[in-house]
Amino acid sequence: TFGQELHDIDYIVYAHLQMGQSKKAKEYVDQVQVLSTKKVMPETYDAGAAAAVAFPPARYYLELKDWTGAASLDVPDHPALKKNPFAASYLHFARAIGMAKTGKVAEAKAEVDKIRMLRGGDFKIPEAHCGFGNPPGEYWPNFIEILALSAAGVIAQTEGQPDEAVRLLTEAANRQDAIGTNLVSPGTTLPARELLAEVLLEQGKAAEALTAFETTLKAFPGRFNAMYGAGVAASKAGKKDVAKKYLEDLLAQAKEADDTRTAELKEANKLLAEN
Repeated sequence: TFGQELHDIDYIVYAHLQMGQSKKAKEYVDQVQVLSTKKVMPETYDAGAAAAVAFPPARYYLELKDWTGAASLDVPDHPALKKNPFAASYLHFARAIGMAKTGKVAEAKAEVDKIRMLRGGDFKIPEAHCGFGNPPGEYWPNFIEILALSAAGVIAQTEGQPDEAVRLLTEAANRQDAIGTNLVSPGTTLPARELLAEVLLEQGKAAEALTAFETTLKAFPGRFNAMYGAGVAASKAGKKDVAKKYLEDLLAQAKEADDTRTAELKEANKLLAEN
């Protein structure tokens, strides 16, 4: 079906990104944009189709830390996004992170407001596949609030409020742990605890960052950025054996990576040589 075709592409994009094959991922992101313009019956715009319209482009720019690209993402006037507001919230989330990272703080805060407006939307979405004991109707509003908290945490970090950034991202991460991952997605675009780990690393708290990266990898195994971050954090924390493990795992997983991740892989090899 149309929805399943889009849904499958989201999983493919996720897999390519974790292997460092961003160019292949981008081919599928572009394919989603073409497919999403097809004329189909409204009932085919289920949660899976909506996620596939929004998640791959957001995932692509955020995973590559292309903040300008993330900030420039469009939120299309698409029936799938209107029917499933949680998906539109992901695009606003990506825009908020991109704007915060490129110094457009006021615009980033406006995107957070838009995320929270979507939290009050209509959530008559089947949740049979959630499987995490969430009362009907609560999964997606919680999901959206986690995005809002995460974006607000990144904004606080850019505004020089490190304690507030950690508080907000910790709350987001704990909520994300509690609700789990819905099967319409192979994994959240940017885990809250991975964002927390990166903020802790920026603040010079390498040991705490390592713990957060490792917790992220338990929930979302094989994440390129989390493995790289864990290796860097472990190296800074003086845990050479731990750094070696994560960096070797990363290089093995990304053995067929393209040149979009050259900087990270070059640094990984450098740190391995030092450890």
